[in-house]
Formats: sequence, C-alpha cells, structure tokens
Amino acid sequence: AQYFYKKQETDLNMIEQSIKLGNKLQSDKITMANSLFGEAIIEDIQVPEFPTCSHWADMEKLNKERDVVGIYISGHPLDDYRLEIEALCRPIPDIKRLRNKDIAVAGIVTSAQERMTQRGKRFGLFTMEDFSGSQQFALFGEDYLKFRHFLVVGEILFAKGKVQLRYKSEDQYELKINHIQLIGGVREELLKQISIDLPISKVDQEMIARFEEICEKHPGKHALKFNLLDPIERMKVEMSSKKTRLNISKALVEDLDEIKEITYRIN
Repeated sequence: AQYFYKKQETDLNMIEQSIKLGNKLQSDKITMANSLFGEAIIEDIQVPEFPTCSHWADMEKLNKERDVVGIYISGHPLDDYRLEIEALCRPIPDIKRLRNKDIAVAGIVTSAQERMTQRGKRFGLFTMEDFSGSQQFALFGEDYLKFRHFLVVGEILFAKGKVQLRYKSEDQYELKINHIQLIGGVREELLKQISIDLPISKVDQEMIARFEEICEKHPGKHALKFNLLDPIERMKVEMSSKKTRLNISKALVEDLDEIKEITYRIN
C-alpha cells in the first residue's frame, strides 16, 4: 500500500516519486559529464520517505496486483468461495459444450455496461471471471430490470441458467441466465451435506476417534453422510447421521484432506 499511497489525488505516489528521482539523478550526471569545467554541483534532492498508511484489504490488494502485473499474485478473489464454486458450479469456459443443460456459474464481475437496443430498450452486458477463464453475458428485458443492480465491477456473483442456442443462431450456444445472487449467501442456502466415502477395511478405533474429533471441532447445520465401501464384495452401505451436523468450511476441508484413506463430496 505504501508504494501507491497519496496524501492528495494530485500527489505522486511512491513509485512515481522514485522514477522522478532517478530521472533527475541521471539528468544531473549527464550535465556533469558535458560541463566545460568537468564537474558540477548536483543540487540537493530530497529522497522520498515511505508514508505510514493502513494495509489494503485483500480484494484491493488483488486488484492492484492485476492492474500492475496483469495477473493475481497473492491469491484469487474467489478463494474464499472455492467450496461452493467447486460443489455447485461449472467452469465458465465449459459453458458452450454443455448444450441444453441447466447449470450454475460463479465469478467476479470485471466489466459491466448498459446499452440500448435499436428499439430504444435497455440491456446489460457484463463479464464474469472464475478460476478458469472469463466470458461476457447479456441480460435483456425483465431479466435485466430484475438483476441489473448486481452488475457492479468487483461483485462476486452466483448465476444459474440454461445453455441454449443464441437468438437467431443455429450453432452458437450461450448461457441464458435466469437467476443471479451475491455468492456470500450461497454456502448457507444451497450446500446441504457432505458425503464421505470410507473403505470398510479402514474402519478402526483410531479412524473413529479422528472423525469424532473432527465432528466436535466443526459443528454446524450441514448433514453428514458416510458411505462404507467394500470393493471386494462390491457393496456400499450408506449411513446418514441423525444427530451430528457439520459446518462446511475451508477448515473442515483441510482436516478431511489429512485423512488419505477417504474421499468426500459436498453438495
């Protein structure tokens, strides 16, 4: 944050001040070399001091990284919502091959604009970007009036719709969006349970104790289901817990990832 800090909007930030200082020193060095006297006195130049300022919020930091470098470096704006995106959404670049399917996507709005049709009706164009890529979407008519307040650069959206033929096209498919909401409430509203697949041969007192510890550590309202697998007999026993419920979170997933004997699904 210090490198971009300005006391006033018209001030130079630290990067610009440093460039200005470097150019000045280089100019004075050339002036000395060309002097008839072989030397000159370089005027005093005040070296800029780093200002004291507050740290950027994560999103602001990521936006600055992308503005300067062209990519996110320290993370991704969607990292906090990776669970729900991986559980509920399709990657944006896959839309065109999911023909005639109802799907959900999520991403950060990177551009948004309102335009007018030839008949004078407003419609919206906006671009969403997820972990895999980005795509522009359009909203017309009542859909635009209903969802246009979501079309703000920097907002992270969850959208549902159907992949269908584009208007007046016989081979180009697009996602016709019929629902948009902020992604912040999706985890609580739409994630229902976590299903854990466990080979029956791995069930012992130590494994049971590990799951008891995880359940005590992550209480919540999401359902818990175990699938005991017997690959030899090709059997599966499903067991849903009536008493124990978990909070689906990044911390829970990290604890489950440490148990190499299992696989799990969130839905």
